Amino acid sequence: MFSNAFVVGAHNSPMQALAEAAVCADFQAIAPFTRLGAVEDALSSVPSCFFLFAPVPDISRMTEMVRQLRQSKRDDIRYAPFIYFCNTATREVIRGCKALGFDDVITMPFSLTHFKDRLMTHIDTPVTYCESRSYFGPERVMNSEGQRRGDCWTIKFHRDFSSGICIEDKSRYVA
Repeated sequence: MFSNAFVVGAHNSPMQALAEAAVCADFQAIAPFTRLGAVEDALSSVPSCFFLFAPVPDISRMTEMVRQLRQSKRDDIRYAPFIYFCNTATREVIRGCKALGFDDVITMPFSLTHFKDRLMTHIDTPVTYCESRSYFGPERVMNSEGQRRGDCWTIKFHRDFSSGICIEDKSRYVA
């Protein structure tokens, strides 16, 4: 059903459980994230992937790794869904995930049906990302009146997991 999943995190029980869930969700290939070059090599024959992040004690420790992936020159990596899995979705975790540009947060435990349903929300649907000096990820920079909060690029695209990322529009917004 799904192409590649890269499981990100320490090699521990939550990461192993996440890899096992990816197997049950019918990912064609599952690998631990080790470095950007390994992801690029693995994606040479498939057009898309998911990044599944195992829980960590401090989400801010993932900042550099997430930034490295989001700054990739390859669209299939840069615009891939980043999904964080946590035991408790505290305000701190949600804020941290939003600040890092994650696409989704799933709390554990979860059913296989719920997991697959959430994954499907990231396929073949229009997505808008925002890119500014300090942020890259799903557009969450609107204020309560629906206006953007500063200078940024908006990128409209959709993910088609048979052909990859299709960028439909990229435009500059100046506040």
